Amino acid sequence: MAFGSVCGVLAQRRSRRCDAVVCCSAETRTTLPVKVCAPLLSALEESSDTTVASFTCPGHKLGRAAPEQLPLRLREAYTLDLPELPALDNLFAPSGVLREAQDLAADTFTPGRDHFETFFLVNGSTAGVIAAILAAVASTGEPEPCVVLPRNVHASAIHALVLAGGCPLFVEPEYDAERDLVHGVLPQAVERVLMENDGRKVAAVVVVSPTYHGAVADIGAISRVCRSHRVPLIVDEAHG
Repeated sequence: MAFGSVCGVLAQRRSRRCDAVVCCSAETRTTLPVKVCAPLLSALEESSDTTVASFTCPGHKLGRAAPEQLPLRLREAYTLDLPELPALDNLFAPSGVLREAQDLAADTFTPGRDHFETFFLVNGSTAGVIAAILAAVASTGEPEPCVVLPRNVHASAIHALVLAGGCPLFVEPEYDAERDLVHGVLPQAVERVLMENDGRKVAAVVVVSPTYHGAVADIGAISRVCRSHRVPLIVDEAHG
């Protein structure tokens, strides 16, 4: 389990235990009077509470070997930093608490739209970027479609283009001369590239937001541009 993902929910840990609320299954989640349903968090807590001695990674052993200098909240977070134990499901083929959590996430991101799914990444954002671009290029059914990319895109996007056989259409991100930083791309820059692509099929637009230095693009405006051209938008949010 990723340590960072545990920290975000730690503050709500004591109020979100499943024995204190009505929880639900994937089949009945829309009909039960659910207050809070956090299957993965509940499974992490249960595994942590019932583990007498840890003989698995990570080496901090449920926080018992964590540095004492760490703030209390961080040291408590280590108690939920567990590997893929049987009770915590399988990221590669989720069928238990991870599957329930993914279904709930899909409901949150696309409410009322049953044909959408959410997948928790197995190998970080790199795997997600590669999978998204591979899927977008393959969905066109055409040889060597183009993908719009900013010049400050992660190397995984270029890797995906090589694997998929796609062609890059680069768009220049905004350069901040005062701070010597490269920010995100502007919606009008994306619009211009889509309008001036010589009729070539565009499989997707990829943007990085936030950038490596924390600059956030106007995703709403870029999304509207992509919708008007009927092109999927892929956002690499690894840094935020």
